[in-house]
Amino acid sequence: MVKNLLRKDKKGVSLMIGYVLLIIIAIGLSIAVYAFLVLYLPSEEPVCPEDIKMIVDEISCTSVDTQWNVYITVTNKGLFGIDGIFIRAGEKDRIYKEVINEGEEWFDIGSDLAPGEKRTLGSFTLTTYESGKNYEIEIEPFIFEPEKSEKPQLCAHNLVSKNLIC
Repeated sequence: MVKNLLRKDKKGVSLMIGYVLLIIIAIGLSIAVYAFLVLYLPSEEPVCPEDIKMIVDEISCTSVDTQWNVYITVTNKGLFGIDGIFIRAGEKDRIYKEVINEGEEWFDIGSDLAPGEKRTLGSFTLTTYESGKNYEIEIEPFIFEPEKSEKPQLCAHNLVSKNLIC
């Protein structure tokens, strides 16, 4: 009778050792994958300074045939110059909004929006605008510091949203 009890115990122990080994292997592999991936991630993400502040003074629009032209006046109220802005337009409740100043995001070279400067931006065309719908314009400034990064640094903390009424 004692022999039968020992056999059952041995089977249980070997089964538990198998589970423990599987868990150790899984944890070891996850640590190895994490260490491998950390090597390929950039160590420091470029960040836009907190002292960049831009406000929208005025948004106006005019209708030309089936298109709407939007004019935007912005002022830099921050401590740093702004190299450019992304202007997005879309329905108010939508997360995705279309960039309407594609190709014209940058201000003229050497002519950033200096602190305290006010500027009226050019005419941007909305082709999908329908009267009666609730639209919204989002404006996100960015700066470019080549010594920190090869890409512009978005200032997501200063995303300005305004309703568009035409």
